[in-house]
Amino acid sequence: MFGLGGFAGGGKFNKENSNKLMRWRIAAQFVAVLLILVYVYFRK
Repeated sequence: MFGLGGFAGGGKFNKENSNKLMRWRIAAQFVAVLLILVYVYFRK
């Protein structure tokens, strides 16, 4: 939500933080996929 709000608002905040927020989003997606894989592995 933080990144979406900054992106929608644009301006100085978006220019300074967009790349950092994108990296955090990608890292969070990676962690989510790992957690799903661990869950599936232990469900078997």
